[in-house]
Parts: sequence; C-alpha cells; structure tokens
Amino acid sequence: MKMMSEKRAGKERGAVQTVIDAMIALALVGGIFLAMFGFSGIWPPLVVVESESMQHSQTDSFIGTMDTGDLVMNKKVGAVSEVVTYLAGKESNYTAFGSYGDVVIYWRDGDKSLTPIIHRVVLYLEAIGDIGFRAPELEHLTRDVDYNFSNPNDLWDHITGDFKLFHYGYDDLDYLDIPVSMMISRAHTRGAMLHDGFITKGDFNPAVDQVLGITKFREPVPFDWIIGKAVGEIPWVGVIKLWFTNTLPEDTPSNSIMSIEICIAAIIALPIASETYIFWKGRKPEIPGKPIEPEKEETEQDDRENRS
Repeated sequence: MKMMSEKRAGKERGAVQTVIDAMIALALVGGIFLAMFGFSGIWPPLVVVESESMQHSQTDSFIGTMDTGDLVMNKKVGAVSEVVTYLAGKESNYTAFGSYGDVVIYWRDGDKSLTPIIHRVVLYLEAIGDIGFRAPELEHLTRDVDYNFSNPNDLWDHITGDFKLFHYGYDDLDYLDIPVSMMISRAHTRGAMLHDGFITKGDFNPAVDQVLGITKFREPVPFDWIIGKAVGEIPWVGVIKLWFTNTLPEDTPSNSIMSIEICIAAIIALPIASETYIFWKGRKPEIPGKPIEPEKEETEQDDRENRS
C-alpha cells in the first residue's frame, strides 16, 4: 500500500512538473516573440523567403545570404533616409546579406492581399512632374564609368530615357538596365503621374523588378509600400512552413533541406537521450547471487510481537 501510494504521488509530481515545464516553455517563446515585436515594430516580425530570387547560387544556400526557406527578421523603417540603396552602400561600404545596400520587404503594387516581395534596393528616383526623374545618387558617380544614359542630353537631375549602371551586384554584372522610358510611358498610358520610389531587384534575378513586371505598372516602389527592411535571418527554419503549406519550390537548395532535417532530428533525439541517461543512471545496481526481497508492510500485530 505504501509503495503504491509513493508511486502514485511520484506520477502526480511528474505530471505537475510537465505542466510547469510546458508553461515555462510557452512563456519563453512568447517573451521572445514580444521582444522581436518590440525591436521590429511590425507583426509578425519574421517572414519566410519563398523563392530563389535572392539566392547567390542555383544549388546551394549560405549563411549570410538570403535563400529559399530562410526566416528573415523584418524591421520597420520610418523614412526614406533609413533605407540604404545599393549605390549608397557601395559608396559607404555598407553591406547586408552578401551585397551592398538594404533588402526591403514591400507589398507588391501596394496590395496587402498579395505575398510580399523581399528584394534589394538599387537606387531611389525622384519624380519631376510627369516628364522624368532625378537620381541624386548618380551625382557623385562618374558618367561613362559608373553609369551611362541612353539619351545623351540627360543629366542625373533630369532623366527622361533609360540608363545603365555598370558593374552591378554580388556577381558583378556588366551592366544593369534602369527602364525610365518604360516607367514614363506606362504612367502616361494609364493617365497617372510619376512618383518617387525605389528601383528594386532580386539578387539572383536577371533584371530589376520594373523590367520583369513584378510591379504591375513597371513603376518604382513608393515608400508607403515598404513594410520594413531585413535585419537578420534564421537559416533553413522557414522550410518547415513551406513543407506544411505545400509551397516548397523544387529548386530549394538541398543543403537547406538537409540542415533543417538534421536540426529536427537533433531536437527529437536530445530529450530522448537525456531521459534515457537519467533513467539508467538512477537504477540501483543488483548484488550478484542475492535475491531482491520485496518490502513488507508492517502491521499493528507485527509491532506487538516485536515489542513482546
């Protein structure tokens, strides 16, 4: 009876401890997310990279670059000046995720029902009425060395035609086209005014978003489309979300999938190994040749006999 009571009490203590441990774990997770929200100013503070457009390799992922399945920390920005473009980053030697300048998260065409885009900002354009743009970041660069206009009459503060940026990106492209004439034409066709905004590009994409039609009207990305900028990453973890939503691309880097599989296996195996170790360490060694006698419960009659 006494042994059974002790076993029952032990099980109850174990159940209570399990509940306490679960509550502590939930509190820790909640605290971490609240701290992330306090830092980022955005909910949710983390976004999953769902395509290969920011990768620096077709087949492999790398820590420090942005790959399919990475979980990215998103921080709110309060002004255009808080976003560092590729051109500004190259001048000041500021890098993020394997290249110059910031990576921003923005609503495609300002539509919050669409999946956000995570791309690098190339430069910022300022509209001049409905006739063209200014590109202040070109002012301190050298024409025909760093950039070149298709219209020989264009200047950095009055651009009406396309221009090229030379030696762009982590892979040092010979040139990158900025489709100013297309942006002006599309705006005029739909009767819209030109507006200020960022030219953006996925590091792995062959052209800027405005050429590829990622922005529907080929317009620069205005500041009010910007959700925030990427300030950190947790590699591979987003692969789990893509698995469960059946949206994992076929060309996801194999080492990202292998890495998260190893992490999951370790998370499952470590508690089991720990409990097994504690169990075996806690067992009482048996003395060879001596049988183990079961404990006897003393009764009142035994007590009387012992006293007599």
